Amino acid sequence: MRNVLDGGLVDLTDPSASLLLLKPLAESAGGVMHGGGDKFHDLTDFKAWIEHEAACTP
Repeated sequence: MRNVLDGGLVDLTDPSASLLLLKPLAESAGGVMHGGGDKFHDLTDFKAWIEHEAACTP
């Protein structure tokens, strides 16, 4: 978790804009262009985790 947070992959002010969500997300579902291909098509679980982390971070 610390590697993900320290790597700038989580946007605590705007969880939906987190690269942890957008890089593996299908571009057709709102993801950003990247070289690894689509990994998932639904943000539900990852987004809930980021929103929870944001709520717990001062």
